[in-house]
Amino acid sequence: MLLTWVEEKKTDVILVATANNINSLPPELVSRFPVSFWVDLPDAVQRKEIICIHLKKRGRRPDLFTDSQMAEVIRLTEHFCGRELEAAVQDSIDRAWHNKHKEVQVEDLIEAVKAITPVSRVKKAELDVLRQQAQNMGTKPASLIHSDASSDQQPGRKVNIEG
Repeated sequence: MLLTWVEEKKTDVILVATANNINSLPPELVSRFPVSFWVDLPDAVQRKEIICIHLKKRGRRPDLFTDSQMAEVIRLTEHFCGRELEAAVQDSIDRAWHNKHKEVQVEDLIEAVKAITPVSRVKKAELDVLRQQAQNMGTKPASLIHSDASSDQQPGRKVNIEG
């Protein structure tokens, strides 16, 4: 039914779909999407923002961490996905409570981070295959940060990466 609708729609529609593995989708569906994007693991700037979002969401103050403390957390979370960053924040809050800290301390967050083995390390081979497939299919990176310098961006076209 979806394939028929995509093929026969009468008006312009933006259809967004996500998949952890595009190979799990039927090829007849994938072929109907005019554009595909590869969303890779978050970079350092994105990881910092994700951590801050989850701290704030839980009523905590990320501004209590110094730049060097946050830099250490960001370094330790290099291979983390967003879900793992959220889990680390939640665990750090639990650790802070257990340690009778009024606020999450950097030690709480670092201990929480060190307790997590990122899926990207456990399943590195599978992730490498998915990255290679995305590259072979000509899938565009979802973030300009992850695109290479030989981008086929149109000359003179401005792209706002600030949000």
